[in-house]
Amino acid sequence: MANNESQRGGRFKDSAGMISAIAALITALVGLAVFLVDKGTGAETTPTAVTTATAVSTTSGTSTAQAAQQTTQAKPLPAGVQLDEEIIFGEWNLDSVPPRKVESEKIQALAGEMLYVTGKHVLAEWPGSGSPDKEQCAAQVSEAGFNQVDDLVKGSIVCGRTPEGRIFRLEVLTSGSEIRAHATVWTKK
Repeated sequence: MANNESQRGGRFKDSAGMISAIAALITALVGLAVFLVDKGTGAETTPTAVTTATAVSTTSGTSTAQAAQQTTQAKPLPAGVQLDEEIIFGEWNLDSVPPRKVESEKIQALAGEMLYVTGKHVLAEWPGSGSPDKEQCAAQVSEAGFNQVDDLVKGSIVCGRTPEGRIFRLEVLTSGSEIRAHATVWTKK
């Protein structure tokens, strides 16, 4: 019986390894696709890094372990842009590249249609049509900035300022059970 338990534990460990390997392969393929697409644009760019994390849950007996794998890939960005990627809101600080989950100084999703900030982040919904640039977002934040925006729907645009003074734009892709947005964070000047 002890031999069967040790074999079962080994099988679970092998499954976790296989899942981690598949996640790493998928991440590498996505990175290759991004590289090939961006290579053909010919735009003036500044290199940065994009980090993708994949969490895998494994079970051995009655205990649960979690493993995370991070893969860093180069992704060129337009000059003056620090971050330009899709994010799903949890509790993020946009001063970091990639954005970090933090306990304070964060933007977080509440009720699936509302963004709320703690600390020195400031938010303002963009009232106009089209996608605002850095200067337009900075002006909107100075004029109408607050600690929350609500009633967000697909297509809503939120401008903001980070605790370190970076201006950003969030273009809402989905809201409801989660808020997914394309985030552009401009560098400080």
